[in-house]
Amino acid sequence: MRNEVSPRSQVRENHSAHAFALFLALVTVMTAARFLILHWPPLRRFLPLLMYQDVLFCFVLAWGFHALFARFPRSRAGLGLLIAAWCVTLLAAAYAAIHVIIYSETSSPLTYFLWVASGQGHGIDASIARALPLAKILIPSAVVLMIAVAESLWRLAPRLVTRMERASFSLPGLLVLAIYVVSADLWVHAHMRNLRPAANPEWAFAASLFDRHQVTLPANIPISYFDDFRPRGDRAPAVARASTVALSPAVTLPSGSRPLNVLMIVMESVGTRSLQLYGAPHPETPEIINLARHGVVFDRIYASEAYSSAAMASLFCSLYPEHGWFNIPRLTPDIDVPGLGDVLASKGYRTAFVHAGALSLDNRKLFLRDHGFHDIIARNEDAPAPSDSALLPLTRSWIGSDFAKPFFLTIWTLDSHHPYFSTSATNFRTGNDRMNRYLNTVHATDTLIGQLARMLSEMKIADNTLIVITGDHGEAFGEHGQMVHGFSVYDEEVHVPLIFVSDKLFPRGMRIDRIGRQIDIAPTILGLLGYDEPPPWQGVNLFADNSPQRAYLFSTSGNFSLGFVEDSFKYIHDFDRNTDELYDLAHDPAETHDLSSDNTRQAQLSRDRLRVDAWLSFQDRYLANFSRSRSRPSSISR
Repeated sequence: MRNEVSPRSQVRENHSAHAFALFLALVTVMTAARFLILHWPPLRRFLPLLMYQDVLFCFVLAWGFHALFARFPRSRAGLGLLIAAWCVTLLAAAYAAIHVIIYSETSSPLTYFLWVASGQGHGIDASIARALPLAKILIPSAVVLMIAVAESLWRLAPRLVTRMERASFSLPGLLVLAIYVVSADLWVHAHMRNLRPAANPEWAFAASLFDRHQVTLPANIPISYFDDFRPRGDRAPAVARASTVALSPAVTLPSGSRPLNVLMIVMESVGTRSLQLYGAPHPETPEIINLARHGVVFDRIYASEAYSSAAMASLFCSLYPEHGWFNIPRLTPDIDVPGLGDVLASKGYRTAFVHAGALSLDNRKLFLRDHGFHDIIARNEDAPAPSDSALLPLTRSWIGSDFAKPFFLTIWTLDSHHPYFSTSATNFRTGNDRMNRYLNTVHATDTLIGQLARMLSEMKIADNTLIVITGDHGEAFGEHGQMVHGFSVYDEEVHVPLIFVSDKLFPRGMRIDRIGRQIDIAPTILGLLGYDEPPPWQGVNLFADNSPQRAYLFSTSGNFSLGFVEDSFKYIHDFDRNTDELYDLAHDPAETHDLSSDNTRQAQLSRDRLRVDAWLSFQDRYLANFSRSRSRPSSISR
């Protein structure tokens, strides 16, 4: 007698198979999304391997619903589960489309940290606005593709879908999937240093919710290694070293003369890689080159972290960054360390900070107000258009309001931040529209700097003004599989320009080719003015004999990584993957040839690892001494 399938069982199987068609359609959408994001760097030939996490994600969902259909066989419950499967898969398809947009701009999936760090999107309003037209196309397209594939499979080939469902949940089917996933995972880890092109966006975000860096520090760190971070007030007497540059005697101001004004210009997202002054092939900065003829150009200055808020703490309080998800201004905007503005205000300077965008992200305005900036001129939000042209009249008005006192004025530009707003469209022949757009903003920033310098001359205060030109961090354009900034400690993100311009101090231009740090800029300014830096500051005067031997680097937006530059070598330790990298920057400035597998370098790697462990052990505890808050949230457990 034939086994007959009950109507209830048949309905349950139909609902289950229909849901399986949805998950097959979701695999199709995620494959298309993965194909799009593998455009740059070009990895599309590895698509079958790099989509393994997407396939696994879809089949884990399918298994879950398969089990639920078996557990709740009633037809009404099955219909509810089918509706739930539709909702889940459509949402996942829409998120896959959003992931294409996010990845195309950052080369990284969205994580909880990135979402929080951006102020739930408020810190990247301009970038979001630029992406909206693409989102309006991709998200509906993903949903339509999802529906079309699912309904076509179910209505045109229901028996095929049913057979595929049974085969997928059989022992051979599970074995095939396991072999594929394990093999692809092994290949990706063996052949790709950057794992983000293979990251499933849903899992990447979910995993980041539970991401707590577990770091075990060794007990055998040499005490002398901590000297690299000790503040001025706790520093051992410097051992005099032969200077690599002959400094002009004119670096010292005549006694009794009026103090120099200080105009600091911080170029947003501008590193050395984009400047002709530092060897870039693009003729986009003639004004900076002209000013450098009466200034000092530092060739090897490093930002500790490629993030603007961290740069504020480095530039104005001479502090290395917090080793966690959040930066100093966000955690403790009132950190009890004197700012550069505080010191100069106590010497009779009037102080101001001028910006063409908003300062609400990461408590930046609070941090600036609490560290010596009496006047803060900024907007309530970032405008989705070029804004830096407003800086010139704002600066002229503020300086002209009082000539009786010397001033310390910081101008922080905005237009060269992603998405790179510019009024010009010069073709710099990069072959990359994104890079070309960025270089136009750098050129506009250079034009602004030239206008500011001429304004000082027109106001007859140029001879008595020290101009400091630097960048908060650099910008990546795929050099190491990464876009924008904050994700790594490679030179394109952390190597920044620094030029001191003053006819009075530097009648002839010169270059200094030794390591310096962003935290050294404020002590150097005070040294040129004849003032001592506050004891808590971690930086030193770049013109002094005790200039730093190492510049330490940190990144947490991508993998949790620390490193440093010493002589011509850069060492990086990725704590998430427990891997080392070592580059000889003198022979490999692009950082493409990793020397960490060289057996002759193992002793050097061991020493270098202890140095970053020393920094990791020291820094957060040091900063906690100046916290006015009892609780300091951190993402790192030690």
